[in-house]
Amino acid sequence: KELEEAREALVVKLQVEEEKRSGEEAKVASLTAELAEVTTRLGASQAAHKEERVAARNKAEEEDAAAKESEARTKLVARKKAEEERMAARKKAEEEEIVA
Repeated sequence: KELEEAREALVVKLQVEEEKRSGEEAKVASLTAELAEVTTRLGASQAAHKEERVAARNKAEEEDAAAKESEARTKLVARKKAEEERMAARKKAEEEEIVA
């Protein structure tokens, strides 16, 4: 009879330990799923930040190129205007020479 009681006590202990283990396995599975979700979100966030940085760099490069182009056009217009003024001054000087 003592052996039966000892056996039953051990069966109960075993069941308790199995329930604990089952609970721990469920916790591990839950934490694993949570880790996977956070890792996925982190990867997406990093990709988004990288895209933002690339977009910002591209925009800055485009703005720089546009500014350089605008500056080149301004210089070209100024050169053409200066050339036209020189031509007009030369023509006026030639006309004054002819008159004189």
